Amino acid sequence: MRKPSEYLNIEAAPKGYRIVQWGDITKAKEKRMGYRRFTCSDCGCIFEADKEHYTMYSDQREGTNWYETICPCCNAKMSE
Repeated sequence: MRKPSEYLNIEAAPKGYRIVQWGDITKAKEKRMGYRRFTCSDCGCIFEADKEHYTMYSDQREGTNWYETICPCCNAKMSE
């Protein structure tokens, strides 16, 4: 993992901020891309799907979110 000083100008941090612990920039980039990891309960396949291949649903009464997609191996509809 690269040190933050290699890819960030620490002196240019916005005024009023103090970094307590640096995060992983590659993980942040993957999260912005919208990939989610799923595990199929039927065939056991573990795969990642981008935002175009899964749908997010939310229940505002209970405050829960879940995601639905189709397994690329067995074509089973699954939710997580």
